[in-house]
Amino acid sequence: MKQGINNIANNTEFNTMKLLNRENSTTTITTPGTTETTVSTIDLSKATSITIYENTLGQISEATFMISDLVNGVEWSEPLSAPNGERYLFKVDLTNNTFTTTALRQYTAPFNNITGVRVNGLVGYEDTTAWASDIVSYHGIPLTSLNNILGSNLDDHPSFTDTSIKVRFESRKKTPDVTTTITLI
Repeated sequence: MKQGINNIANNTEFNTMKLLNRENSTTTITTPGTTETTVSTIDLSKATSITIYENTLGQISEATFMISDLVNGVEWSEPLSAPNGERYLFKVDLTNNTFTTTALRQYTAPFNNITGVRVNGLVGYEDTTAWASDIVSYHGIPLTSLNNILGSNLDDHPSFTDTSIKVRFESRKKTPDVTTTITLI
């Protein structure tokens, strides 16, 4: 231990850092940020928007809404089969960090053909975007896998009879770089 202290005082390399043994000298050390090894729920208030992908008759429609608008709920009609196409209500809950897609009644039944949901503009996470990764709840009769709404595969979607699906997004958090300045007096 004493040898290590003497090495630092004598301007030698110690733990790959070189400290100067001069009065009023300054050195700056930057420790790079790290990414957590565990996945955690994304804080939707740290995002700018959500993009929703809808599949009607094999045609994908895409719509992006600001988080601030989704807090109050946004009604959207799929444009490919307008004016009588599928209609939805999209909403985010910033307290529980969830996104809900609700199919509104059209003809005799609601049609929920949402094939993917992506959160955009993330700050403080490993990536700036993330796809829905966890189903929190649903209402309806799952004739196909509810998991079809998760991830970036836009080839399939949940059953049209799933009238409401609530999802959550997950990612690894990233810590910022830390800069430390050391001044010897």
